[in-house]
Amino acid sequence: VLAALLISFSLYKLFRPNLFHLKTNRSAVLFGLVAGMLGGAYNTNGPPIIIYGTLRRWSSEHFRDTLQGVLLPINIAIIIGHAGAGLWTSEVWILFLWSLPLVVLAIWGGNKLNKLIPPDKFTKYVYILLLIIGSGLALESFS
Repeated sequence: VLAALLISFSLYKLFRPNLFHLKTNRSAVLFGLVAGMLGGAYNTNGPPIIIYGTLRRWSSEHFRDTLQGVLLPINIAIIIGHAGAGLWTSEVWILFLWSLPLVVLAIWGGNKLNKLIPPDKFTKYVYILLLIIGSGLALESFS
């Protein structure tokens, strides 16, 4: 269902970008609840927030700031929940430590890339990324 939602929304926004938009933040609670449910069930809390931001037509700067401010504490809570459930094994710690250099490189590269992306292209790239994520989820669910 999440894959279908992401694919449908991405295609809709890529080909009919101005048909629908949220003018107020009254629906923020609904998107937040869906993000919380998906985060708790599947560790996938970002897509509803991304969809909400695109429907509200946030600027690229507002988009980045909000995602960082929302997703960082949520993901920290998820990590603590995993630790409490005993999911942090020695193998997980080793893989985590091995991934740190790539994480640092990705942060550095993301900051550089951010300066190169024109604001008018940013939302288009967000939809393409959501389409890729949705397609990956769909492929995974059928395998």
